[in-house]
Amino acid sequence: MALQTRLICALAFATACAGAPAAAPNAPAQKDCADAPATAATSSNSDPDILALAEAAKTCKFENSSFDWNCPAYKAFTSESDDLFEGLDGNSTILAMLENSDVRMRALAADKGFVTGRAFFAQKANAERLIKVISKEAEPRVLSRLGRFAAFINAEKLGMTEQVMAFTSHGNSQFRDAVASAMLPLQPTAFSLKFNQKLMEDADRSVKRSALLALSGNGRTRPSEPLCSALKSQLTRNDDLTAEALEAGATSKCEGLQEATLAEIEKRVKAAQPDTKLQAFQSAVSSVCWGYRTPEELKKRAFDVAVKVAPKITEEWEQRSFIRLFRMCDVKRAKEALTPFLKSSFPDTANEVKEELARVEEELKAQ
Repeated sequence: MALQTRLICALAFATACAGAPAAAPNAPAQKDCADAPATAATSSNSDPDILALAEAAKTCKFENSSFDWNCPAYKAFTSESDDLFEGLDGNSTILAMLENSDVRMRALAADKGFVTGRAFFAQKANAERLIKVISKEAEPRVLSRLGRFAAFINAEKLGMTEQVMAFTSHGNSQFRDAVASAMLPLQPTAFSLKFNQKLMEDADRSVKRSALLALSGNGRTRPSEPLCSALKSQLTRNDDLTAEALEAGATSKCEGLQEATLAEIEKRVKAAQPDTKLQAFQSAVSSVCWGYRTPEELKKRAFDVAVKVAPKITEEWEQRSFIRLFRMCDVKRAKEALTPFLKSSFPDTANEVKEELARVEEELKAQ
């Protein structure tokens, strides 16, 4: 593996440097991968093969904390098989690179990430090092990745609740947004729920949005009575995060919450006023119909919602998003619901309805 990796590195380095500007007179000769200094080796556990790939990738074009994704050396580093990074020193090397003073090394490590991160950061010493890295980092893009890594820390088990709770007041909103998305799905603990609820009060809308959606995590967040209760209380909100609250409810694994979400939508559609933002229900209704565990009865109720709402939507693309739900929710009743929209004043809508009707016929024949 070591020899193979060094050969890949040498090729990537040569390709990355091809066509680069000639060195200035009297400039020192450029070193190849094997001779490049392992500037990221701040840990004695750093893997030299990973560092060799990183040194090659550092030569790629780097602007605004981002590498040229098409650079062969960068691709070689980020797409290298996890076999190399799963070794004993793989995660240690990535953590050491995050501690490096060279932002290019930190960006590479952030882009690659950790393999089995929860197990690695179950060691308190590693968690403490990551927290120190977060406290020193200033690059927004790197901080965004660090927010995801921070969620690997089980604060309760490690006795680090105070340090981790401090993340909720971190000065960078991209970091808070990332950790809000990841913490609860990865660590569905009482502390994480408290952490999440703090971020749901964040001044930044994107952070609040991520924290709200994390209550379900698109079905990944393990349910508990306190979590399900917290999510259910969000279903009645009536603000700029209404759609997110209903989406979280529709995708949650909490018992009975999908039905409660649909009932809330039905109630709102029935009481809708001219200024009611009906499009806010689309994503939740779609999730009900797409869910493979959704009972047929709920899908039929979701179909009825879509049929009532679609004619009331005046924005063309938003109306089409509801029309697409007909076949998804109840293919047997879809033809009747679709047919009136063949006369739509929007040419694109009429054409799409024709295509949908053809798909309906195909699905009915296949049954």
